[in-house]
Amino acid sequence: MRQPKSKPGAVVLGSDFKALGVVRSLGKRGIPSVVIDNQPRSAWFSRYVTKRFKWNGEMDDDAFLHFLLSVGKVYQLDQWMLFPLQDEVVEFVARNTSQLSQVFQLVTQDWDTVQWVCDKRLTYRMAQNIGIPYPQTWYPTNERDLQGLEITYPAILKPANSIKFQHATHLKAITVHND
Repeated sequence: MRQPKSKPGAVVLGSDFKALGVVRSLGKRGIPSVVIDNQPRSAWFSRYVTKRFKWNGEMDDDAFLHFLLSVGKVYQLDQWMLFPLQDEVVEFVARNTSQLSQVFQLVTQDWDTVQWVCDKRLTYRMAQNIGIPYPQTWYPTNERDLQGLEITYPAILKPANSIKFQHATHLKAITVHND
């Protein structure tokens, strides 16, 4: 299926509930959407999706970049808006803005900007610098680093970059008690 260049649309990376909201909102306004995901979920089945591409692998490596650029060229998605709707794909697009912007219109800033929200250490550093309250936070690298800390329990254990942790555990954080 080839899309005409004269009617741009949206390429949505991911198909979860966030993607479904984007696809429905655009579709009700007559804007076509293409969905690309490695795990078809709710947006994949929306009547507003004009084309679906299943990727078999992680959506954050060079192979996916080549696949995405190829889909854009083969299906004439030139200047379609690219919406990354999953954390790892936001980082992927931000790290590859120069290549992706040759085919798509990007809604994502480059990595120099996006890194401040993807890495909680940077987010909290910025919050501290501008006087915004944030949770008391430590960055231990081993068990020894935890000795002597005055932690109020219960607390949460969460990595600074959590997407791989979320994929492995299906959790965003772990509650920690002192019992």
